[in-house]
Amino acid sequence: VLGFINHTRYLPDRRDLNRSFPVSNKGSLTSRLADLFVQELFSKATHGIDLHTGAIHRDNLPQVRANLAVPEIRALAEAFGTPVILDSGDKLIDGSLRKVAFEQSVPYIVYEAGEALRFDEFCIRAGVRGVIAAMRMLAMLPAGKPSKGSTLRRPVIAESSSWMRAPQSGIVRAAKPLGAQVEKDETLALVSDPFGEQESAVTARFAGIVVGCSNIPLVNEGDALFHVARVAKPDSLEAYVEHYHEELSVASELADPYNT
Repeated sequence: VLGFINHTRYLPDRRDLNRSFPVSNKGSLTSRLADLFVQELFSKATHGIDLHTGAIHRDNLPQVRANLAVPEIRALAEAFGTPVILDSGDKLIDGSLRKVAFEQSVPYIVYEAGEALRFDEFCIRAGVRGVIAAMRMLAMLPAGKPSKGSTLRRPVIAESSSWMRAPQSGIVRAAKPLGAQVEKDETLALVSDPFGEQESAVTARFAGIVVGCSNIPLVNEGDALFHVARVAKPDSLEAYVEHYHEELSVASELADPYNT
């Protein structure tokens, strides 16, 4: 509620809740809120799905991030049904709820989609459908009938990803959108100075698919511009992403889009 009202992920004491675990009921406001959340909610959970947007001015393709080495987590991630799953392994951020889940052996995935401070109908629909699919897999909801034309293929696993950064400061002209297939050394964007006298290309260091991008047109040298996931067959994934988008588009809205 505090974040929604104030348009920020930071609490009134300027701390980030998702960097404030483990917790203390005698510490800062954020630490006490984290303690309340763990004691009243998380301690009673058997599974966890964390819903995230990108940062301000950064957009994410719907994706799940999870440690796929754990069978229960892999099953939950695949049931969610996004086109791409980023296998984050056991790399955990100190102070995050995900690390608490790992320490307590609670199967836990993170859904990343969209941009902060923006409603994105496509990403919202993908998230709702994914949560319902995961609940069905866990027998929390009855099994539903597959919708006509629904995507039945399994998500593509990306074992690594990396941000492609601005080689100079200036104005960005993007050449690739979210979900686009890219080849090694392919141009993702051009960065030029305000007078157009000096121009540099932002290129992909490896083949993959664009799963995140910056939306702000003015950048400084070294700014992260395109998040590229390394996948085995990016060409087939691009078609899958297009079909996935069509399924969830507002134009193709059904009476019961989530088959509830």
